[in-house]
Amino acid sequence: MRALDGIAAQFFGEVPPASADPLRLARPGAPPFLIMHGDDDHRIGLRQSERLRDGLAAAGVPASLIVVPGADHAGPEFSSPELVAQAVRFLRESWTGR
Repeated sequence: MRALDGIAAQFFGEVPPASADPLRLARPGAPPFLIMHGDDDHRIGLRQSERLRDGLAAAGVPASLIVVPGADHAGPEFSSPELVAQAVRFLRESWTGR
């Protein structure tokens, strides 16, 4: 089993097929999501992250989207101190409730 499959199984209770819509697995009680997406992403359109956020929210899963101005897919902007601090804060709040 690939490492990613093992992670998916832990979160979703199954390994979804590669072609599966991840929103079909969304349900209340799923862990919260923090999505960061660059508005200059040349690989994946911003609409995909908006759709994920909206679909998760509709399924009762807390989801936030941060749009990173000028960032391409996995661009260096994601390592900025401000975004790293937001991610750490999200993880701390998600894991500890504080």
